[in-house]
Amino acid sequence: MTMTKNDFRVKFPLWNIALYSILMIWAYSVVYSADMLFTDFAGVFDGEDGINLDTIAVLSFFAGPLLLIIFFIAYFIQLNRHNENNPNNRMSAFSLFKPGEFIEFDELFSQVTQNASKKVYVFYSQMLPLVVLLMFFPFNRYVFIVAILLLIIIQNLIYYRHMRSFVSH
Repeated sequence: MTMTKNDFRVKFPLWNIALYSILMIWAYSVVYSADMLFTDFAGVFDGEDGINLDTIAVLSFFAGPLLLIIFFIAYFIQLNRHNENNPNNRMSAFSLFKPGEFIEFDELFSQVTQNASKKVYVFYSQMLPLVVLLMFFPFNRYVFIVAILLLIIIQNLIYYRHMRSFVSH
């Protein structure tokens, strides 16, 4: 069985990247809303000026869930298409113990998956201490959320690029 670059299992990290990018957008409004709630909406109601809201946070509040709905519809359509076309290599919608991007249907791809995972491990071993160092500075909580989501996005990009180099066109 040959795999192509269009195989859903090969593109799975790209789906993860899209999901985490959407969550990054939505997280801005969630942090902003939590900040308003924890400060009793200080600065939101400015007497004669009316309501003072962050426009980007309001857009993020509505765009995030809308993008998530669109994402999950497209994701489940692609997943169902993959499972119908590959009954022997079915993927589940969610997995806690074996990520969907692991491609181990033969010895070659087991080794490729292992090498890609090793690259990701090296990346995390170098970057996590920097993220911890970043947390010593008094930045807004959203900065830390973005830093962690960026690590996950880069991890998926590293994994995708490695796996893609071993499949045919």
